[in-house]
Amino acid sequence: MRIIITAAVISAVFIGFTVWALSRITFLEGAAIVALSLLISLALGQLREKDVKLTADDTGQRHHGGRGGGGLV
Repeated sequence: MRIIITAAVISAVFIGFTVWALSRITFLEGAAIVALSLLISLALGQLREKDVKLTADDTGQRHHGGRGGGGLV
């Protein structure tokens, strides 16, 4: 989780700085872009984690015939 947050922060700052440098927007608008891109990155990371967990649970249940918690027996 810490790696995802670090990557999201770095990419958000990079995107925001690039847009700010290229379009001559104010610093506040650049900060808003960084905040928005950070929120989007974090939301996508959460959705990806949830999807991976659901897929893993589904695979484990199919492997054991739908009995138990899906762990190795």
